[in-house]
Formats: sequence, C-alpha cells, structure tokens
Amino acid sequence: MEWRMANKIDEVPIAGDGILPCIYPVRGFTSMPDSNLETVPGISEYVLRIAKYMGGSCLHKVDREGCPLYIERLGYHDAKKLATFTTIEEVVNYHIACNEFLHRKIMGECTERVGHIIHKETVIFDCTNMGWNQFHMPALQFIRAIADIDQKYYPETMNKLYLVNAPSAFVMVWKIVKGWLDPGVIEKIHILGKDYPKVLLEQIPAENLPDFLGGTCTCSHIAGGCVPSHMAKTLPVAPEITVANPNVSGVYTDELVEKSRKAAEAKKAEAAAQGTAPFA
Repeated sequence: MEWRMANKIDEVPIAGDGILPCIYPVRGFTSMPDSNLETVPGISEYVLRIAKYMGGSCLHKVDREGCPLYIERLGYHDAKKLATFTTIEEVVNYHIACNEFLHRKIMGECTERVGHIIHKETVIFDCTNMGWNQFHMPALQFIRAIADIDQKYYPETMNKLYLVNAPSAFVMVWKIVKGWLDPGVIEKIHILGKDYPKVLLEQIPAENLPDFLGGTCTCSHIAGGCVPSHMAKTLPVAPEITVANPNVSGVYTDELVEKSRKAAEAKKAEAAAQGTAPFA
C-alpha cells in the first residue's frame, strides 16, 4: 500500500474508456474490445519500442476457473536487442501499466462473470523458437526486475504458470531464474512436456485456447489471430513509431490522459444530472 501511494499507482491510466488505447493485445472481454497494440497518437514511444523486440503476447479470454489467460510467445523475443535498446525502468513501467489494466479493468469483469472475486491470472509462456540468443544475462535481469515487482507489489496474483515447448537448454536458465522466485511462486509453475495440450485443456476450455497450443481458437476475426506477433509472422510488421508518439515517462502522453480525464468527468456529471433530474 505504501508503494502504491508513494508512486501514485492508483492514478496510472488504463485503457477501456474509448479514449486510451490498449497497450497490449486483448481478446474475449466486453470491457475492452478485441484490440492489438497499434500506432496511435499519444502512446509513449518506449511502449512501441518495447513491442518491436517482443515475440508477441495477448490477454486471451479466461480459463475454467474464470481467471484471465495471458499468453506470451517467449521464444520469439529478441532478448539481446530488448536489453540493448530499452531500459529496465521502461520495461518495469510498462509492466506495471499492464498489471493495472489487468487488475482494475479485466479482473473486475471476470469477477462479475463468475459472481465471486477474481484476482489471479493464468499464464502460458510458449518457448517455441527459443534458442541460445534468448539466454542473454542482461536480458535475464529484466525478468528479475519484473519478478521482483510482481512478488513484492502484486503478491498472490498468479493462479498457474505453464511453460511449454521449452528446449533442453532452458534447464540452465531455469536454475538461475528459480533463485529469484519465492517458493510459493515456484509451486505454481509447471514445465510441461510434449503432452502439454492435454494438461492445458484441463485448465482451459478448447474454445479459449489457441490452436497452436492444442485448442480450437483462431481469433480469425482480427489481424494477428490469437497472439499477434510480427516476430512469428502473424503480423507483417511491428507498430511504427511516429512523431505523435513522444517518449514520455508514462505509457500515454499527458494530453491523452487529460482528454480521458475530462471525458470521465463529463460522463459522471451527465449521470448525476440524469439521476437528480426528477427531483429538480
């Protein structure tokens, strides 16, 4: 709580109001239309720069418990360039903004759907295409920083984490990463073998699991499919950085955030006026 207050985390702006665009792909929720990260004026330059070196990710529907499902194509990350052309501070700020959107917007919807509080997510890391280039120590420090944030300030928010299609060399990296994780987190991590579709389908309905992971979902209605990735060639290119995307400290420019704030105030005033009109 002290961290949230000191860093004004509750004031971190989140998408879903029709003005602030999503900062990572979303599928299967009513509170946020199916969207990709796109070149939209007002998104910070560093958000688009991070995406340039990422292998692809998506907040993709829900599991059988009603928890949101996050999928990341870990094996397609350009780890060396990510560590070279972005900073840990930028990646951590981006991660916090993604977390706030997940917890304040998406989990609220999930809670309404099932009728009880949902405060955890299920995660799949797909290691397809992973090679020695991902095992880059400076890039691993980014993982350590993110894990540190999640364990300190978003504790007990992971339901389960599945690692699939991991190469044998991953064992060496896992020995390093495991040392940074709390025992309670390690217990929720499942490194699956070739029969991983069977295990995933026990947790996730087939219609909510992408076909490349053993499900039946394709998200053919939107560019990039279930987990859009220019690295995996499901999208032609990464979002372009333009002059309308200045490098600011937050994920959105102050101008866009102010526009969102004014729209929210106008909506609140309109609702209040409608509520008091009969008594005027």
